[in-house]
Formats: sequence, structure tokens, C-alpha cells
Amino acid sequence: MALHFGQFASAGIVALYEEAPGGGDFRDIDAPRNRPARDPANWLANIYFHSDLDNLEVESDTTVTINHAPVAAGSGPGGSVTVNGTVQYGGATATHLLISHGLGYKPHVLVLVGDNVLFAGTPIQTDADKRMRSVSPYVTTSEVRLHEWTVRTSNVLGAVSKDYRVIVFRQPPAPSGNKLRDFQPGAGIFQLAFGRFDVDRRYLQVVPGGTPWGLSSGRSIDLKRGGVRLVNPDGSIWDTVPTTFFARISPPGNGGGVLYYDGSFAGSSPILVQAP
Repeated sequence: MALHFGQFASAGIVALYEEAPGGGDFRDIDAPRNRPARDPANWLANIYFHSDLDNLEVESDTTVTINHAPVAAGSGPGGSVTVNGTVQYGGATATHLLISHGLGYKPHVLVLVGDNVLFAGTPIQTDADKRMRSVSPYVTTSEVRLHEWTVRTSNVLGAVSKDYRVIVFRQPPAPSGNKLRDFQPGAGIFQLAFGRFDVDRRYLQVVPGGTPWGLSSGRSIDLKRGGVRLVNPDGSIWDTVPTTFFARISPPGNGGGVLYYDGSFAGSSPILVQAP
């Protein structure tokens, strides 16, 4: 397949893509070869750039420090149940304001801790007995916030401060003007698709091998035998149930068994990205 930079003024489209089979006039957007330009959603594997897609323009890039409070130890179950340790899920939650964005709509947002883009339930504080603090970022029409919940054991979960990098993306602009491509080297102007793409704006970029951080490309959580495994984009693994943990009905020996994760899930290959 040939690499083609297609410009189709009648449709307001500019795209860089591997042509589809079938040939036809390279100037005709309805030609079989130009299907990636005409129907990008079904030809994503062929596309390097398309002006109709959301190319994730950076609205703001802010680092915020959140001071997470200590969490009291959990308590064991009562009744006719025997356990060899206390692992208590939920029961201690909090929410935090990261930033106010004021856009009036719910934007795409990435929130990072270190080199990892957070997914729902990302652990940000862990210990050997599996006590853990997890967070999930979410957005409203005016704010980016953080929901926090903990897994408690018989030990106190200490206070911790974390720096969160919050990257907010703006919705794509509407077409304007009368130039499908505007290139003025002396003025530093390069715009495509009637101003929908502009080199003066900042966009999220895929940078193989040279990125400071990664975005999970697939599933990041696995469940087995009652245990949960979480895998960060950098490949670090956290199993939420101790490998020695069991529960059974009293008297000892009646039912129950071990509850830890014993699978082999290793996460998904990260997409290496950066926001200039």
C-alpha cells in the first residue's frame, strides 16, 4: 500500500494514510484507495493523521499536590467466620479537587502520577500486608476531581502526598476561513482543513521509545479466585490479596479456602505518548 497525503477541499478533509486496495483517482475522495480518508473510523490502522479526528489539543497542563490523610486500621469480621488476617475493602473514601477548567463541557483528561497515566482504581500507595490507597480521576463540566478509596488491614495506612499532573484537552475547533491548507513559512503559519489543525497549538503525540510516560492500550485489571491484580502502564504489578490469606466457616476446616490471585496477567503494552 502507498502512503498518501490526501487533500479534499469538497469534504474539508486533509489526511495522511496508507491507501486502501482498489485503486481509482487519487484526487477523488470516493475512490476505493481513499476509503481511509472518507471513513477514518473503520480504517484507523491505515491513518497517521486525519483532520476529522480529535487530535487531542492540549488546553492546560498543570501539576497539583494532594495531601492524602491517614486511614485508620480496619476490623475483622464477627460471627462464625475465621480469617488469618484482616483485609477490609471500602469504608474509607474521599474526593479531591484537582483543577477547575471552566470549559462548560466534560473534556478528555489524562491524570498522571510519575510516569503512569491513571486508570480507574489505580493504586498510589501500597504496603506489604496489602493495605492500599487507590484513586480514580473524573470530570465535570467545570472541574477535574479525584475519587479515593482504600483497602484497610489491621495496620494504619499512613498519610502521603502525591503530585498529580493533569492534562486537559480542548474539543476540536469548527472549520473557519477559506483555505484548506495555509502555509506561510515567513510568518510561521501552517494550518490544515480550514484551521482545524494549527502548528501553533499543542497536541498529544505518540513517541515510540522516547516518551516520559505511557498510556495503557488495553485491560489493566484481572480477577481470579477472589483476588484482584492491577497492572500499571510501566508494567509494575499490585496484587490486592496476600498470598497467605484465607477465610473459612467455623469450626476450622468447614468450607472456604485461599482467596489470593494466582493468575498470570501482565497487563497490556503501553502507548508511549507525550504532550509538548
